Amino acid sequence: MHRSSLPLRLLIPALLLGLALASGVWWFTRSRVTELRRPAPPGAMTMHDPGHLSGDVWSQPATCARCHAEAFSKWHGTNHALANRPFDAEKDRATLPARMPFTPGAERIEVFWKGSGAQAFSGDGKRLAPRGPAVGIIGVEPLRQLLIDAGGGRFQVTPMAWDPAKREWFDVFRDDPRRPGDWGHWLGQGMNWNSNCAACHMTDYQKGFDLATGDYASRWGLQGISCVQCHRGAADHARRADRGEVGTFTRAAPGPAQENCLSCHSRREDLTGNFVSGDRFHDHYRLSLPDEPGLYFADGQILDEVFEAGSHHLGAMGGRSGIRCADCHDPHTLAPILPVENDALCMRCHTTGLQNAPVIVPANHTLHAPGSAGSRCISCHMPTRTYMARDPRHDHSFPIPDPRLTKELGVPNACTSCHADKPLEWLIETAERFWGPGMNAARRPRARAVAAAQRGEASSNTLLDLLAEDQPDGWRATLASFLRQTAPTERAVHTLEKLAVEDPDATVRGRAVEVLTGWGRIESLKDRVAADPARVVRLAATTRPETVGLLPSTIREELRHYLSFNADRPGHRPRAAELAIREGDPATARAALGAAAALAPNDAGLLHDLAILHSRLGDLEPALANLRKAAEQAPANASIQHSLGLVLAENQDLSGAVAAFEAAVRIDPAAGRSWYNLSVARLQRGEREQAATALGEARKLRGASPQELAAMEQALRR
Repeated sequence: MHRSSLPLRLLIPALLLGLALASGVWWFTRSRVTELRRPAPPGAMTMHDPGHLSGDVWSQPATCARCHAEAFSKWHGTNHALANRPFDAEKDRATLPARMPFTPGAERIEVFWKGSGAQAFSGDGKRLAPRGPAVGIIGVEPLRQLLIDAGGGRFQVTPMAWDPAKREWFDVFRDDPRRPGDWGHWLGQGMNWNSNCAACHMTDYQKGFDLATGDYASRWGLQGISCVQCHRGAADHARRADRGEVGTFTRAAPGPAQENCLSCHSRREDLTGNFVSGDRFHDHYRLSLPDEPGLYFADGQILDEVFEAGSHHLGAMGGRSGIRCADCHDPHTLAPILPVENDALCMRCHTTGLQNAPVIVPANHTLHAPGSAGSRCISCHMPTRTYMARDPRHDHSFPIPDPRLTKELGVPNACTSCHADKPLEWLIETAERFWGPGMNAARRPRARAVAAAQRGEASSNTLLDLLAEDQPDGWRATLASFLRQTAPTERAVHTLEKLAVEDPDATVRGRAVEVLTGWGRIESLKDRVAADPARVVRLAATTRPETVGLLPSTIREELRHYLSFNADRPGHRPRAAELAIREGDPATARAALGAAAALAPNDAGLLHDLAILHSRLGDLEPALANLRKAAEQAPANASIQHSLGLVLAENQDLSGAVAAFEAAVRIDPAAGRSWYNLSVARLQRGEREQAATALGEARKLRGASPQELAAMEQALRR
């Protein structure tokens, strides 16, 4: 198809209007240097290397123990202390061989002793290929997983896990089979230790990803979470202590100490890769909340593996009253500071009103007999959900069990977990008879609104009405974020602008800025946003390529660092390429796109995005290759077929373009733009009658602008 004939080339920008690519650039910047981060020798470390700080006596837990014996004793042997360790031939040999349960057609994985070490193999059950030696163990209780050296400094986590209580191997993905090429397959990027696990299982971890080679040169100070990971200023403190200067090291203030906990006990996006003790969480992370699909139930209860910080942020205790981790947990043992079996921990505040807690009289609060399992606070208000097949986690939003919401929205309730023999209607009637029909009345409207928004049916007025109420921090952020589904009314814009610059919580400000940026309404606030003390808010203003040029150079530098640090995560590659294209830097764009498809080869959405960007660069061969792979992965996706048709047309393959557009309208008969492009391609092939039929469908569906339709009609008359 010649560009001078009919404007197919003008259709590609129209397609790109629907491409959800945030802005980015692809220059690498050096991480901020801290007291632990020193230049490391080149080359990746093995799991058996002691760490490049091994010669620094001050960093060793044994050094701390000389003066802090009690704290060391509490910490020693905890899940923090043993979060990661090298594979120990003497200790771990007794547990091998390890074999995955095998069913026909599935993947078989085995780890067994071969020569002087343990080796991992996987395959189709008949042929097992070597995958690398077992070199490490991640986790300790209630399960431990093997780390396999996959080469290039890359360590992969096996789906096989050892249950030390039952003394057996099991499959953590038994209910979630994963194919080779999937993001979450054990040899895929989603199970890569360097990118996903190490930062929270090691001390002073530095990822060290190399975009050019795809390899890692990861470094760390110590394995596990040690003293210096949570206590800043340890080097100076140790030097002063050696000189006999006592009292120079003070306990962390409650606020900064809480930030330490949140940095790992949260589902979040890492913005910098250089958080250290004493930093603010929101300068380094973007917290995940119920506005992201598949993570939380509509009432805020945990669904996917979200850890503790997000749900705590959604609850009244963490999101309104400011209760911190250390108010309930000993930071060294990790255990509750008072027993939970007799409710002593909860009643510490709920008997006295400490920290503004509502005073509760247990006998008047529960239907259950004193001392029974059902009478305990955590039985009703901290229900558990099991992850990785063997790891039950408590919900930290402290939900109110509500069988009626179970009936309406399908959310879980603690009553059912104990009274599984009772019908749901009985639970509803019993609960509402005891607490009244208005029980949970303040939370039910919010849950219903969030459920609608999670289905893509958000109501602007409903969300705004809820935002006008006294909501916990996490819910303000969630409700504000869901406004992105709605039109930018005057009321919505005013509300979000107020939240963006006045809300005390950085997550709320960040979500408000994201929505305003998406609506193209950020320019009037750009100076206020640029001055925000939290990086998560400043970066929120970069989520549209068009806005980046409006922002100060300091924010653009933060954006560069953010994208460079996350170069091993596939979603960041197209974001970086998008902005590089806009800035007229095709070399940087191509570097960003290089090998990106290999990070998640089964992700049709990623392949589609990469193909469009290759097409914009004029690189039609990789564009076609990625689109064809995407079509194989998602054969019922009309958008992919539409894009394939556009690129084939640009590549002068009219027959292929017609076939792709026909596939698109067959999948989605209401795809007006595909009908229009089909009419253009048909006319270019001289098929006037078929072109007129397709144009008629495009006209009925308003699949093109009036000017485009008029041009096609004139061409048909000619």
